[in-house]
Amino acid sequence: MSGHATGAGRRVPYRDRAWTAVRMVRLLGPLHGLCPAELRTALIRRQAADPGWPPLSRLVDGRRWVPRTGPDVAAQVAALVSTPGPAGDPAGQALAVVLAADVRETPLRLAVCGGYLAAAVNHCVADARGFNALLGALAADATGDATGDDDPDPSAAPIGAPLARAVLGHFGRHPRSVPAALRLARPPVPERRLPAGWRPEPTHRSVRSARLLPALREWRATTAPAVSTASALFAAVLRAFAAAGLPARGPGVTVLVDARRYLPASRPVAGNFAFGQYLRPEPLDDPVAIDGAVRAELAAGRALSMMVARTAHVMLAPHSARGAHRWAGAPTMTLTHFGRCEPLAPLPWAAAPPDRRNVTVLSPAGPDAITVSVAELSGVLHLDASFHATSFAAGQVRRALDLVCERPADLLSG
Repeated sequence: MSGHATGAGRRVPYRDRAWTAVRMVRLLGPLHGLCPAELRTALIRRQAADPGWPPLSRLVDGRRWVPRTGPDVAAQVAALVSTPGPAGDPAGQALAVVLAADVRETPLRLAVCGGYLAAAVNHCVADARGFNALLGALAADATGDATGDDDPDPSAAPIGAPLARAVLGHFGRHPRSVPAALRLARPPVPERRLPAGWRPEPTHRSVRSARLLPALREWRATTAPAVSTASALFAAVLRAFAAAGLPARGPGVTVLVDARRYLPASRPVAGNFAFGQYLRPEPLDDPVAIDGAVRAELAAGRALSMMVARTAHVMLAPHSARGAHRWAGAPTMTLTHFGRCEPLAPLPWAAAPPDRRNVTVLSPAGPDAITVSVAELSGVLHLDASFHATSFAAGQVRRALDLVCERPADLLSG
């Protein structure tokens, strides 16, 4: 299950195969000294040192990493970096290139424009934490920054069989949590089919605020000190979307859980090691209820049992067809907190923290889904919402994100 070499390349681990249809996109900048030539040279050097490194391999059938070969392999790797013209908005130019890129076979695409670095990666390469490490190393290469020289491969020496170790370690120490962990929770299936003529149109909206994190901490200190900042933020997001006319469809909400908490922190975990848990806090948008539901999930270790179930499904039914898309009307919400982007903080930024761009764009989870991701970079919270513009009005989504940044205490006190 950990992935091994075969005659036709290295197998993609089963726990990563469920993510092959999902794309992650990031934009960083502005950065001092961002040089596409340096980035291409660094990629060629990485590929030569490890021809089977997944980001630079070919993804075949979503199941195998096949190394690039041939006399033109250096040119193949160099072609992964695009350099759009600097006319207009350089950040928008770089982001547009990678948003249009196909990462189903070529799992990594990059674009450099006017001090901005954009990257698109197939989600089976890494989850958000791994993507941060990868992007930080690539940005360090592209700027000639020394922080990238010590670790040329962010996923070097990963822990082996992490899911098995996490399951045995957690439930071995907490056997009484097994019954709760076996109560697998999944969101209800909507009854209605998609509206006639609906078409996918993935889009996103992004905001950032240097005042949001201090405001959340102040609200916690004076109102609910036992509630985590993430839970308070999730509650504010749900209430802001309701105030903007997009109340979440209950009875629950999906929250991403990083299962690395069940493993020693001394060694990295390659690939994806997180799961979107469906929680049912009551009331749905109450910060105390959300915090209690999250803590109960973590104590039970249900994320591990869900990951085991999904891995087994991929192993036993690798080509099973998905059911027909359904339409819930109201948005089904997924909330993701990436935490601090520590690998990105040391980069040679060309702007103060409130003016830095750290944009995340994820594939929408479905026609009626809105995914809100949050990341902290040097004290500034960056909020991004991914959704289909044919399902929800972009103006309403942007208004909800603005409300979170402008009135977090009012939202939580309402």
